[in-house]
Amino acid sequence: MKKDKEWLKKALDKSITGFNGRELSRYETGRLDGYTHATMLIDQLDEPEKVVIPQFVADYYNDWKDGALSFEEWFDNCTTDKHEVDTFSWLNRKGHKTSMERHAILADIIAHGLDGYKIEKEPLFAVLINPEFFGSGLYLFRHEDGSVGVGNNLSVYDMEQSEHKLTKTEIESVDPRFMVFAVEVDNEN
Repeated sequence: MKKDKEWLKKALDKSITGFNGRELSRYETGRLDGYTHATMLIDQLDEPEKVVIPQFVADYYNDWKDGALSFEEWFDNCTTDKHEVDTFSWLNRKGHKTSMERHAILADIIAHGLDGYKIEKEPLFAVLINPEFFGSGLYLFRHEDGSVGVGNNLSVYDMEQSEHKLTKTEIESVDPRFMVFAVEVDNEN
């Protein structure tokens, strides 16, 4: 049984209900006041802040959690999968101490899942190259299979549609120069 705030509140509530319906001594009145005050204070306790992880780390975990990988294989960067490449880049940048902390985070996720972690949403962008710059105009979009393509039928372009909301990595996979035309859009799909 997990002994957390809810467990403590239930235990105190149980003690408080034991006093119902009878006359109390001064001692019991003091105990009841103490229990009631403690219950109030429990609601004011801070919840531990969740560690924030990038979306691609959560995606990497979700991609492989049912794959029957050994613990070592989780840390063996051997594919070109986008989530895996991004995760290994994240694990190994910003110095030794940060790298070790991030390895420990990934190990905890592998062992216990994503509960206890807050997943940071990646900023999303829409890319529209105005006809002034390039003939009929171009835009980037996500195909149903997840790949990113270039479109030129501006009559169907709407930057609020999810297929036109792309991550920086997706845009740069087509051509890094497209980031010049990228406009950040709402992250809700």
